[in-house]
Amino acid sequence: TKKEEREKREFKKYNPTAGTFRFNIQPPTLFLAGVSNKNERVKQFSNTVGGLGLGIGFDYYYKNNRFIALETSARVNIFDLINGPEEDINVSKLDVSVRNGNSWKKFEFGYGISYVSASFSYATKSIYDDVHDDRNWHDDTSYQSLGFSTLFNYQLTSVMFVGIRYNPSIYSFRQIGNGFDYEHVIGIDYRIKF
Repeated sequence: TKKEEREKREFKKYNPTAGTFRFNIQPPTLFLAGVSNKNERVKQFSNTVGGLGLGIGFDYYYKNNRFIALETSARVNIFDLINGPEEDINVSKLDVSVRNGNSWKKFEFGYGISYVSASFSYATKSIYDDVHDDRNWHDDTSYQSLGFSTLFNYQLTSVMFVGIRYNPSIYSFRQIGNGFDYEHVIGIDYRIKF
């Protein structure tokens, strides 16, 4: 009957089997971006809060409870709650990640590697709109990083997942030189899987 077929499809969404592909969309979610002091005008490692991110990807189940995930996501801080009105710090990160995932009941955990293309801009603002003096300063920097990608999710419905993302970058490629350099993205992860 139609009801039994629908129940079988729903069961498979909760319990994917080997050979299953699942496409996912990550609607805008909040995140925090950690910024290295290798960026101009950043005196010490700091976080920018108030970012929005979104992404797309897919999972391929090579075993009943194990899968490979490939995804790309973009993160941009829209507003910053930490820095004052005299500073304008903008961070954007485009991430491509490959993770090995494990599922158990309604939980998923994945770990893997990531490549990040980042841009950072910093500007100071004068307290007087019409005054342009030495207090005003602007810098734009673009660089790439390699790091890790981790994701912990809970399955709310047959298609909705919510969890925590932690993507540390540990090695960067910059004009000032390549080297070990810690930055991160920590945030809420919400995804819809089809």
